Amino acid sequence: SAGSISVSALVLCPLARGLFKRAILESGAQLFNRKDSHTKAKGLAEARRMANRFQCTDDKTWLDCLRKVDAKEVHDYADITVGAMIGTDYMPVVAQEAIKTGKFNTDVDVMAGVVRNEGSLLAPEIKGNITKQKLIEAIKPSIGDTDANKVADFYLNGAAPDNYSANRWAYYDIYGDTGLKCNTYLFAKHVAQHQTGGANVYFWEQTYQSGGNLQGCDEKTMGICHGSDLEFVFFRTGANPKLDIPFSKEWITLWTNFAKT
Repeated sequence: SAGSISVSALVLCPLARGLFKRAILESGAQLFNRKDSHTKAKGLAEARRMANRFQCTDDKTWLDCLRKVDAKEVHDYADITVGAMIGTDYMPVVAQEAIKTGKFNTDVDVMAGVVRNEGSLLAPEIKGNITKQKLIEAIKPSIGDTDANKVADFYLNGAAPDNYSANRWAYYDIYGDTGLKCNTYLFAKHVAQHQTGGANVYFWEQTYQSGGNLQGCDEKTMGICHGSDLEFVFFRTGANPKLDIPFSKEWITLWTNFAKT
């Protein structure tokens, strides 16, 4: 996720031109709603809020004050966006504009993919039964100005409002689609459509999970979880070696062939 977004940012970054030829993206890409872009103004505003949190309020010394805050306190401070800042030499324009105008590293081969149920492990926990109204309120931060009622209805696909299982799966799917799946797919698709340097683009979706449950996910209630690909990429066999070992070897072969050729 975070690593994948960072790799995709380097595909867009003009400073990285010519430094690498292939990029692998696992569940995430630097392609967000334009209004959610991390600009200098937003970054400064977040920094000032952080400074206020640590009582660094003097206009002349707030940066020096922040530098003296204990590292653990900074680590525990969660209310801040981390990512490529738009309007810098590293990331001059948003991804949509960079790709549309060909201002990205068009000679880089891309292999990108997702797992089937990205949202189940990452979505903020909602305890107890999820009613339709709870679902609507929970998805609002993920969908911006889009009508939450219409989004919920689309994902519920006619399920009864008191179908708590359907509501929970819809919550997971909306969170996963908006946060990781759609941006990864669209990044790969748009790079393929706008590349001019003869680069190849590949995409996968993983629909099988190892019995090893590296992420601790129960497939019946959480599906194929975020991070499920790691078990196969790094050859951590699970409870079903007759399936897991060949699958892992095939996965590693795909990766290494892509990296070498």
